[in-house]
Amino acid sequence: PDKHNRLIANVVQTPSSGLAVIVLLLLSLLDNFLSLILDFARYQPQNPPTSPGLFTLYDKKTQMARYLRIRSIVKTERTGAHERIKAICGLTPEGSHWTLTHEDAVSQVENRTCAFYIERPRDQRYDVIVAIDVRAHKYLKTEADRDQPEELLFLPTCHHAVHTSYAVPGRHFTAAV
Repeated sequence: PDKHNRLIANVVQTPSSGLAVIVLLLLSLLDNFLSLILDFARYQPQNPPTSPGLFTLYDKKTQMARYLRIRSIVKTERTGAHERIKAICGLTPEGSHWTLTHEDAVSQVENRTCAFYIERPRDQRYDVIVAIDVRAHKYLKTEADRDQPEELLFLPTCHHAVHTSYAVPGRHFTAAV
């Protein structure tokens, strides 16, 4: 800043005021540009995420929630909003199938380990949130849904017939067989 002020003082004292205005504008633009670059660098993660393992849904280094697409669900015959979905299913970035029980998915959203979304025709994307019914039961639904998780229920039924539970430290989810 002191160097800029001295330069500005020298330029202002020159006889050609048009040149002084141009130099002042350029210095101001340069200062703003450098400030933006420094702000951008300051807010970047210190440890960028690495490619997750087969069942890694959370990167502890960056403490960043994974954003996963729900592609299918396991339905129940029940009618309560919190009971209609038994599990959610999707694909990892590597292409392997994953399944989370409804309860585990609610927990993952609440503790910000994972964030889920669905895609509908015409590239409509809906984020999945945790809702609470009148009896304080927690359940998943999209932001577009009212009381029932209708958008999730429109998803196809998971085609994997058998689901085997896996216990991964800190996470509970299921791999399809």
